[in-house]
Amino acid sequence: MSTKLFQLDDQIAKETKLILDFPLSTLLLRDDKRFPWLILVPKLADCHCLLDLKQDQFFQFQSEIRSTMLALEKKYGNDTKFNTACIGNKVSQLHYHIIIRSKDDIAWPETVWGFGSILKYESKILQKLLTELRNIIIDSH
Repeated sequence: MSTKLFQLDDQIAKETKLILDFPLSTLLLRDDKRFPWLILVPKLADCHCLLDLKQDQFFQFQSEIRSTMLALEKKYGNDTKFNTACIGNKVSQLHYHIIIRSKDDIAWPETVWGFGSILKYESKILQKLLTELRNIIIDSH
């Protein structure tokens, strides 16, 4: 009997950097400085939609999403506007987007998908942000 192991989709891996691992999912930062954009991916093989999660996994995933949003609210303020989505049109692996939006961002009020070109973080800024997000999320638990 062969057991398939979790592997992060190549497209997600190419566009993100690891923040930390929760018990069920991995939390990633999309490498695009235009928008604070996090992605959670359950560390389960062949998981394509929320219905693929067992009930306890579903509740754990929702808890990890909420923990992430609460930590982001601490960083970005109580009036933080979240855009969240679980789409899967281009990447079939279950993944959940949490994007911080503001009236000052360049895409407002339109959606961020397909808007302009990705602007990657500078290395030092990226490392500082990853550390800051990791610490805020860990401290929130």
